Amino acid sequence: MTARAELWTQARDGVADRISIRRDGCWWVVSHRGKDIRVEDLVGMRYLARLVANPGTEIPALELVGGENSGNQPVLDPVARAAYLTRIRDLRAQIDENPVGAGKLEAELEALLSHLERETGMGGRGRNFAGPAERARTAVRKAIRRAIDTIAMTERSTADALRDAVTTGYRCSYQPSRS
Repeated sequence: MTARAELWTQARDGVADRISIRRDGCWWVVSHRGKDIRVEDLVGMRYLARLVANPGTEIPALELVGGENSGNQPVLDPVARAAYLTRIRDLRAQIDENPVGAGKLEAELEALLSHLERETGMGGRGRNFAGPAERARTAVRKAIRRAIDTIAMTERSTADALRDAVTTGYRCSYQPSRS
């Protein structure tokens, strides 16, 4: 009778739908609507536990993975870019001077232009390698998805509640429903 009374109290106080995640040895215990399920130790469970413990708080993905934002690095450094542009100008000048024997020069020009196009963004602006924040965003999203999929194998309603309440991106959060 005590367990049933506790469920009624939780329902009255609006905590019946709350999810809690706690560590139990090498397992995670996910509690929701009076049910406890055990989940193996996954990286995504660590992220979920932190988000669920801080409802309504946005946590940077980079912070969740324990990374450090060292800034973005350009795909093409300024010296190399200047060298490409100089060579392109030289090739165009040589082709203009001698259009008859310019086949090999045009092929080199096309190859350089194609390469430069791949290495630059819109309007010829420099592109950056994916920085630490982007890698963290991707890693956190995938890890959380795997953890929720693992929960779904045992308890579908808990997994659905997490899918509805967890937002991933550069900043992640857990926003439980207020109903």
